[in-house]
Order: sequence, then structure tokens, then C-alpha cells
Amino acid sequence: MANRYLISDMSKRIGRTHIGKRSISHFIFEAPEGSPVAKLRSAYAAALDADAALRESRANAEASKKFTALGISEQVAESALTDALPKLRRARVAVERIKAEMAERASKLTPKLPDPADLRGEAQRAEIRAMLRNMPEAQREEYVQQNRANPVILAAIVHAPAALSGLHEMKHAHIINEQIAREHGEEIAELRDLEEVVRVVDKLTAEARAEAQAVIGCSDQIFASIADMAEANDGKLPFRIETQVVDGKTLEVCKVYDFEARRWRDAKPEEISTTGKAAA
Repeated sequence: MANRYLISDMSKRIGRTHIGKRSISHFIFEAPEGSPVAKLRSAYAAALDADAALRESRANAEASKKFTALGISEQVAESALTDALPKLRRARVAVERIKAEMAERASKLTPKLPDPADLRGEAQRAEIRAMLRNMPEAQREEYVQQNRANPVILAAIVHAPAALSGLHEMKHAHIINEQIAREHGEEIAELRDLEEVVRVVDKLTAEARAEAQAVIGCSDQIFASIADMAEANDGKLPFRIETQVVDGKTLEVCKVYDFEARRWRDAKPEEISTTGKAAA
């Protein structure tokens, strides 16, 4: 079955099939603004922009004819430190958040509990479990298989530990998962479709980060030291809030530290949305 988030018009896809020599996928999904898919699309675009900016930095350094090979790498490394790698880290954080949200949603998909006030129903379920437990294993396996879709038998098995029905833990777990699929099939399918979208962006952010080292042209050790600084605080720029008096009015102004200029400056609107407290 096709992914529910697939775009109907493939001309609206974004991205490409490779980043350097590394294989990636186009982003071919869509969903309303503010949805996980829309956030993933933004992360995908940001990762590609970071890669393009880093390559442009290298091309400019080479075209200037001012630098040796080492000097070019130093120029590109500075661009990676102050721009590309923080952007890639922020894109990856967006992916990680959505993966965490998905895991939380999946953890809440459990079989619907029976009515605790239904004492007769619980007594019946207990009798069924005792019957199963006292059967020879072969007979029990056959009986369970024949009644795999019987809601009364399933309720007795699902809502109690495996030992009370005499079932192996793995068999018991399979039956529970089947019940969850019956009750939450639509949400499971939605999470499966969303997982496909996540994989596309997850791979891109990983490949773009790896490709950044190749664009810089540095060793693993040097790249690791650059990345440690660039990705600190999940790629958010250091910031602070200053109080200023403008036309007799006291205002709070968000400042970010510009690594390249080595000074504090007023934050841009897009930076305010990606820096610590200001993003709240």
C-alpha cells in the first residue's frame, strides 16, 4: 500500500539522489504545516542548504587564488564550524525529536483493558486460562490456533501473564501484538508511513555530515574537534537576553554570538527560533 504522505505531483519533490558520491533520496512527501512530515521536510531542506553552502565556501576559497591547499581547508573548516555543522545538527535534532515522539506514540499502543467492574467476565477469563493451562501442550497449541480470532479466548490470554495460560512467552507476545494490530491498525500504519519519511531525512543528515569532512579535506581527528564545537548545545548558537532602553521604553533583545565575527550581535528572526530559551 502506498505511503499516505506521498505527493501526488512528483514535480513538487525536493532534493536529489546524491550528495557528493553518497546516495540519498528525494523528499517526495507532503503534509500540513506544523505536522511531523512538514518538520522533516524543513530538516531535509536545511541539510541540503548546509551542504550547498559549504561547497560554495570551498569553491570561493579556491577561486580566490589566495590560499594554499591547507589554507583552503582552514577557510572551509571555519565555514563548517560556524554555519554548516550547526545547521546539520539542528536538522538532526528535529529528526531525533520526531523519532522520540513516534516511539512514545507506539509505546501507548496496548490492548484495550477489560472493564474492571465486570467480575463475571473476569471469572470467565480465569476459567479459560485454567482450561488452557491444564491442556497437554499439543492440544493447547491447536486450540489457541483455532481460536486465534475469538475475542473471548483472546481476552483471556492477552490480559494476563503467559504462564497463566500455559503459553510460551514468544507465543503470548505474538498474540498480544496481533490484538494491538486489530485495535490500533490505523495508527500503526500511520507510524509505519512516517517511519519511511524519517529514514529519508535521517540518512541525508548522516550522509551530509560525513560529506562535510570530505569537503573540508581534513583528518578524522581534526573533523571530530571541529564537530565537537559546532554541534555543542545541539547546534544552537550561544545566546543571551539583554535589556535595552529604546525611546524611553525598556525592551528585551536576544543576542547571539557570531563565531565568525567573534562578537555578540542582534539575533535574526530565524535564529531566535533555533536558540535555547528564545525558541520556547
